[in-house]
Amino acid sequence: MTAPASRQPVAPDSTARELRRRAETAVSRARAELLLREPFFGHLLMRLRLQADENCVQLWTDGKTLGFHPAFAAALPPDRLLGALAHEVLHLACGHHVRRGNRDAALWNEACDVVVNALLLEAGFRLPEGFVQRPALAGCSADAVYDTLLRERQGTASGLSGQPRPGGSAAARPAPREISAETGRAQLRQEQVVPEADRAARSAGRRSAHETPRRRKPLPVFSGEVRDAPGLRDAPGPEMAAKLRRQTDREVRDALRRARHAGRIPAGLERLWRREGAEQADWAALLRRFVAHCAENDFCWCAPNRRFLHTGCYLPGRRDVRIPCLAVAVDCSGSVDTPALSAFMRELEQALLPYEAEAVILCHDCRIQSVTRGRGRDMLRRVQPRGGGGTDFRPVGRWLEEEGLRPACLIWFTDLECDQFPPAPPCPTLWLVWGDNDRQPPFGERVRLTAPAPAEERMA
Repeated sequence: MTAPASRQPVAPDSTARELRRRAETAVSRARAELLLREPFFGHLLMRLRLQADENCVQLWTDGKTLGFHPAFAAALPPDRLLGALAHEVLHLACGHHVRRGNRDAALWNEACDVVVNALLLEAGFRLPEGFVQRPALAGCSADAVYDTLLRERQGTASGLSGQPRPGGSAAARPAPREISAETGRAQLRQEQVVPEADRAARSAGRRSAHETPRRRKPLPVFSGEVRDAPGLRDAPGPEMAAKLRRQTDREVRDALRRARHAGRIPAGLERLWRREGAEQADWAALLRRFVAHCAENDFCWCAPNRRFLHTGCYLPGRRDVRIPCLAVAVDCSGSVDTPALSAFMRELEQALLPYEAEAVILCHDCRIQSVTRGRGRDMLRRVQPRGGGGTDFRPVGRWLEEEGLRPACLIWFTDLECDQFPPAPPCPTLWLVWGDNDRQPPFGERVRLTAPAPAEERMA
């Protein structure tokens, strides 16, 4: 995300250096306090380089640097500054700096703020006044919130509500109104930094003779900026995004481990990463279990179960462990990650080893590109994924119907970047989804797939 064109006016030259020094001291102290009070946020924050930046509006981060406007950082109360720093760190922990893709930068930042602020409020942080909040979207992913905001921008008018300005009675205050982040940023850029000398004089009760009364200005919106990671700016693409996401995941796991040792991890964040980990945990085991449930198993007394013979129990043994027909649909569109596809094919081979299985593998993008039939691991090794275009799931359903094929189960590898689905097939379906897409297919069971990091990254 690029820096806003207009910025907060800088304090006079006589006080600029002092203001910068105060801001750097405040941020350094807040970072140290965060490390002691909230080790998860503190350890992630210690990885970032602090930079006073008078060209930004409030705060920003790209995974390498945390920039702050000196006037903004120096004016915040200590507890609010802690919340602002935690806000930026949580952007990185959620991978918002590597997940934007081709989305609108300003709207993506707004969606990420909604997600991050909800988690921080649950964790007990105090955020700077004017933070954006959508209680109805609490618990949703940034992708889902972005889709909602995009629909609202295109048709339904529903903005983000900020925190009420403190002070005054409920009767004296005007009725709360919905404000958008764009409006708040415009208001913030209109605000002027009060010269330090005048501020000190007013605090001591001495007003300058030439000073004129200032009118009450509207409450600005706090919106910590998250920018694309430097690696994505230098070499954009899904492979670089996946590499940076794996690096971020390693840093988050390390911070979680340190926070658990200290016994200071917020419950909301623990639930968040436990939920993500459960969806991503051992997808290969879930694949093997799904295949086992779809296999035809029969029992007979001809070969008793040898596991119980030593106890004197003769139980029927299992025979004819086979899968009459297994259908595998492989999304080979341009957005699918090659390492994830390789990992999927390896684990599918291992899952089919115990069974006598006949399989048909359909490689597709917006149409069927190749069909491979056969048995055993040699058949899987003959598959040459081809494609690279857009994605459409309907050709797979049409092909199965035209061939009159009724598979025992259907396994679909895809990134789900498509909304064109066929009718539900008359068999169990497992979707192995690569990437950060939270879309739910209209039928079947969904499991998130993660590809292993390359050897050189695992050694880093």
